[in-house]
Amino acid sequence: DTVCPECSKIMQEFSQKAQLMNNLNINSCEMAQGLVGGIWPKGDLADKAICEAIGNSEGIFTDYAAAKHGCGTKGQRASTTAQGSGKYDDVNPGVARNYTWTILKKSAFFSPGGTFDRELAEYAMTLIGTIIYVPPKDDEPGKFVPIAGEASSTLVTSLLDGTGANRVLIFNCDETDKCLDPGFKSFALPASKALRPRVAALIDGMVQAIHDDTPITDAQKELLQVASIPLYKILTVQAAYGRGMPTDDRETLAEIASVDLLFAVLDRIVSEAGRSMSSFIGADEAKIAMWQGQVNVVRQALADRQANTHLRVSAILQIIEKTAFIENVLATQMSPGMAAALDWSRGVQSRALTH
Repeated sequence: DTVCPECSKIMQEFSQKAQLMNNLNINSCEMAQGLVGGIWPKGDLADKAICEAIGNSEGIFTDYAAAKHGCGTKGQRASTTAQGSGKYDDVNPGVARNYTWTILKKSAFFSPGGTFDRELAEYAMTLIGTIIYVPPKDDEPGKFVPIAGEASSTLVTSLLDGTGANRVLIFNCDETDKCLDPGFKSFALPASKALRPRVAALIDGMVQAIHDDTPITDAQKELLQVASIPLYKILTVQAAYGRGMPTDDRETLAEIASVDLLFAVLDRIVSEAGRSMSSFIGADEAKIAMWQGQVNVVRQALADRQANTHLRVSAILQIIEKTAFIENVLATQMSPGMAAALDWSRGVQSRALTH
């Protein structure tokens, strides 16, 4: 100070600025913990970091050390986190949530006309599965409950064919908001609302339209768009051969188209979930990965069912092609009179089937 008073003054200013920068660095770290809470290290450490960030942001703790102590051994974690309830939920992985339910509630697909379709969402959650997470508190361990989706033949068949006299169990949320403690309820789906009877009726309508040479309806066009087989071509070829498709074959085609339709619905749910997830940054990466794995299991179960049905259709198509080939060979060996009689017989068959 005696030798260079001005130098001393400058050094004091540098010291103050360095201290200020350190304080800013600590505050920025706390802010980052809140903003990237969704990708913070998993488990208790993440909950503790979020507690510290909320405590500092809300002025509950005087400094960084007090926040670490309060959210650690002092036992103020639950009370501190509660003060940020609602305000930081979207970036806080320590908030209690039902993952599938949170995503479905964000999806416009399950809120037609702005009204949340609770029963449809419960059925979808039963099919897809979910993860329920309740964070630990100072005196409670919390819970982490992964629930696998139910892609069994019973549930899928009920959706395709209706439950008939039987009933199936689907999730029943304890309340509509968070659904943290769902139970089960008995559910009946009438055949009139099931997928396969509706698809079979659409196929019958297409067969009639082909015979009458009339346009197909918009609903029938939508079915053709999701079908994984050349459905319209199969029906057209059958009509061209002058023979009606057996009932068993139509039922097989209806099952394939129904599973295709179910795939389309599931894809819609998954895509909507993906879009909703863009604002769901408070989700824990590990839990989301597990949830997506459960969805993939459901998709694979449906794919296996669809593959088995495709094998049956391939066998049917081979029989049709072989029959047509033999018929053409025989027709070339017939006399003109026999060929004319065969054509007349086909015409009579066709009129008898359509009138």
